[in-house]
Amino acid sequence: MASIISGMSATQFAAFTTTQIKNLTTEDFAATSAAQLKALGSDQIQAIETRDLVVLNASQVAGFDDTYAFSTDQIKSLGSTQIRGFTSSQLNALSAGQIQAIDVSDTAVMQTIGLGTLQIQAMSSAQVVALTTGQIAALSSAQIAAIDTADLTKLETNQIKAISATAVKGLTTDQLDKLSSDQLQSLTGTQVAGLSTDQVQSLSTIQVKALGSAQIGALTSAQLGALSAGQIGAIDTADVSALQAKSLGTDQLKNLSSAQVVALTTGQIAVLSYTQIAALDTGDVSKMGTDQVKAISATAVKGLTNGQIDALTSDQFQSLTTAQIGGLSTDQVVGLDTAQLRSLTTSQVKGLTATQIGILSYQSIQKFETEDLGALEGKQVAALTTEQVQLGLGTGNIRALSSSQIAAMTTDQVTNGLSTDQLVALGTDLIQSLTASQISALTTTQVDSLTSDQVHALTPKQIGALTTDQIQHLHM
Repeated sequence: MASIISGMSATQFAAFTTTQIKNLTTEDFAATSAAQLKALGSDQIQAIETRDLVVLNASQVAGFDDTYAFSTDQIKSLGSTQIRGFTSSQLNALSAGQIQAIDVSDTAVMQTIGLGTLQIQAMSSAQVVALTTGQIAALSSAQIAAIDTADLTKLETNQIKAISATAVKGLTTDQLDKLSSDQLQSLTGTQVAGLSTDQVQSLSTIQVKALGSAQIGALTSAQLGALSAGQIGAIDTADVSALQAKSLGTDQLKNLSSAQVVALTTGQIAVLSYTQIAALDTGDVSKMGTDQVKAISATAVKGLTNGQIDALTSDQFQSLTTAQIGGLSTDQVVGLDTAQLRSLTTSQVKGLTATQIGILSYQSIQKFETEDLGALEGKQVAALTTEQVQLGLGTGNIRALSSSQIAAMTTDQVTNGLSTDQLVALGTDLIQSLTASQISALTTTQVDSLTSDQVHALTPKQIGALTTDQIQHLHM
């Protein structure tokens, strides 16, 4: 026999007494509409038998207005169909006891997005663990923060991974602290990047060490800047290559271990600024590979302290490119010791700028190998001071210069730099390298020092450049 309930209006249905409600059959409840159920008061809802509740479909359940009126026994009787029907507002109205009364097996169908923080806090461990990844993905940061720490530690890694990049900010420092290594390592790069600086700072050194390269690489500039020296030092050597090195502060760089510095890639070193380079421990710099040393930019090379430069091995020093050599400051160049000056390769010598050449002491010039002096370009030779020419080159090294280098000397270098002994040391071959302007700039004393053989070796152009005063001092 068909139920007469379907023909009633919501107002008529709401007129039933609690006794009448109790006496309705399951067929009657199956015939109710969401509007009729919505019209029921709390006393009427409490009068519904559990056998009648379980026949309701999701749409009907969504009609109830006063869900807080359900007893825990009524909630316990509900199956997945009814639990699925609860709307966000209905769930949000449930008490802690009602939430806990939901069968664990039905937790997976709840619309968790509607749960308030109080309801989240009230969930049992079994209910929290029963949440699906889809439900967890829908939780807000406030809801995540409301999950009991002990319950959170029981979540599977796929559940932890399901927390959204925005909701991950809700993890409290206590929750983060209690995450297992597996849970922590399950965090995606997007999740790691979503953590606040305060959350990152709260990570223990053990937790930092447990992070993988993908997670380390996901750390933002702000997050890296927030890490303590101890946390930076805890990063596994194998994961150092994933760091955004450009974002590391000087204090953090100072606290990198030797193994971590050696693990830096050439790409990471190439983006370091001169202040960052200066912050590296001297002992660690001496352990860097030649490729790493070579990777320091021409601008950052100015950051190398005298102590760091002194600590460079000969192989490291000789690995410096011409651009790096040219990028050294005058103080750095002046600070080079004898061994380093002697170890300069021909190409490195060519990399010295005119300014760098000019600020070297004459003693430093004396330490250059003859082949290196012979490699100097004309503009470098012209940058030598008269003291460097006279005392640095001397009579021995003047012979290391080629004819084109001799010709590149300025008239000031020739007149006030070349000693009479050096002029004689030029011999009959190199004397011919002097240009007409250089010849005419020679003092009478210098001309007087020329040997007869040198005079006879002068070219017609050089003879033509001699002044009458100089002619009178020639040894024919």
